[in-house]
Amino acid sequence: MRKLLAVASTFFLMGQALAQVEGTNSYRLAAVNARKAGLDSDAGRGLWVARNPDLDKDGKPEILVTEYSDGGRVFVFEVTGNDQLELVWASKILAAGKTGSGSTPRSVITGDLDNDGNQEIIFQIGYTPADTLRGLYIYEHDGVVGSDNYGTAPVARIKPEQIDPVFAQGNFGRCESGMWVGDVDNDSRNEFIFASRQFVFLEIADVYIMQVESGTWEAKNAVFKVEYEYKAMEDVLSGDGFVPVGINVANVDGDPAREIIVTAQANNSAGAALGFIQVNGPNAYEDGAVVNVSQEFNWFGVVKARPVVVNLNGTDYVFLFGDAGGQRRIWILDGVVDDKFVDVSNLKLIWRNLGAFSIWGLGDQDHGTGSDGYDIYLSKGDAILDLEYKGTGDPGDSTNYTIKQVFDIDNVYKTRGGLFNEIFVTPGLDLDADGKRDFVVSWKGANTDTIAPNIGLGKNSFNIFFFEWGDSTQSINLKDLATGVQAREWTVITPEDYDLAQNYPNPFNPSTTITFSLPLNKLISLRIFDVMGREVRALISQAEYPAGKHAVVWDGRDNNGQAVATGQYIYRLEFGGFVKSKVMTLLK
Repeated sequence: MRKLLAVASTFFLMGQALAQVEGTNSYRLAAVNARKAGLDSDAGRGLWVARNPDLDKDGKPEILVTEYSDGGRVFVFEVTGNDQLELVWASKILAAGKTGSGSTPRSVITGDLDNDGNQEIIFQIGYTPADTLRGLYIYEHDGVVGSDNYGTAPVARIKPEQIDPVFAQGNFGRCESGMWVGDVDNDSRNEFIFASRQFVFLEIADVYIMQVESGTWEAKNAVFKVEYEYKAMEDVLSGDGFVPVGINVANVDGDPAREIIVTAQANNSAGAALGFIQVNGPNAYEDGAVVNVSQEFNWFGVVKARPVVVNLNGTDYVFLFGDAGGQRRIWILDGVVDDKFVDVSNLKLIWRNLGAFSIWGLGDQDHGTGSDGYDIYLSKGDAILDLEYKGTGDPGDSTNYTIKQVFDIDNVYKTRGGLFNEIFVTPGLDLDADGKRDFVVSWKGANTDTIAPNIGLGKNSFNIFFFEWGDSTQSINLKDLATGVQAREWTVITPEDYDLAQNYPNPFNPSTTITFSLPLNKLISLRIFDVMGREVRALISQAEYPAGKHAVVWDGRDNNGQAVATGQYIYRLEFGGFVKSKVMTLLK
């Protein structure tokens, strides 16, 4: 946890924040994950922020990040207050010491697929049919407000063959920008849209629209079915077809129906395409046009390529970002009158050779309040760029934009092998509710990453970068932070900041005191088990305790008030998705 900043420094920073001018495209690096959080260099391929709703219903947003290690995992950080971030949960270790098959998971998303009011964490593991662990993994919140508890095992694992039997012969697709959760067809039940970015078997290189038709995960009676399979891109080239890469939802033609927008790359040859699925009503979908954007470049073959949508004056504008052969293009979809009759003339090129790998997000973060036009935030690998629309004029005219670089990691790292791999932002996003808008960027590191003087970042690396509107010269100093010299401006809390002391006396008879310390107000449980793992006594059960030191006495009795036998017992402090435990001995 951080130490207090010097008083003079505190006032200086406050003065800088007050002097910040609305609309100034200046952002400071306000926080990174604590290195002791245990994230390795292969974390950061996927990033998601859960808000409106948040995951555990306490109004505090969560930041989710993927990691390849131990078979593939997801870590959850919660923004617990102004300038405060806590690691609260991590998914189960599937294969200790091994990388997730196909370098997965590559993305993560949240939603309520079974419509029971409890949010879920959804991600894909595995790739080839030989991988016995592959599938869609679903963890669900326990329903207790503020518990940060999403289980120690998934409530469901959807195997690829359950989605389509052909997956038994083919790869499952390493999805990066191809998941979407929400009620797309207005039937009061959420859909899960999944783009299977896989090659060879084009008959399963499709977009699947799925739904839990009845039941729940918790009751183990959920009926999960495919509502619609979008196959329009399978064979639109001579002997070849397109593989879906990215998806989003918008109303592109102004009629009452929304469309699912699909970006895709050619399977065997070079090429890129754009497709549409019109949503006509409950469980009613219709294929729209397939636009052959290029037969020369795999513009959408860089695995991100998610369409970005902004609504201006009641009209949805769709932006597309392509990257191929070192060339980059940003288009806007314009003048569409019907999604069935879209062609390349509807794509306006607004920028060339900007950014990298189609990594981007759209917001309007250069304010405390108000708006002066949307900003497109892009990664160019080592740096973050801000492409801002001036607020007036044709959004398809490149002269109505300005560009500024807002952060460059090469100013910090001594050697760099990784890149900024995902950006999460929505217009007005202010995760810690301090009046300064934010955006979050993940760093997909490499074993060759080092920071001066010679600190390797292959293990315990910086993977979550939290940018906040403000004076960029007041960014935290990663060099000093890595060596432990500088106090962290944000408090970043990890399980190490929770302390469970050895009980006293020990051995004991008939009672003993258990002492623990909390770094912040927290919903906790303190339970006692026998050596067989059976609960003996719940001293605290899902109760909120304030930050600080606490002591609880156990009188040697079980939950029924009966005195327990001589022997060893395990006491466990449970907080969010983590546990600390110690052994004590009752000696009569």
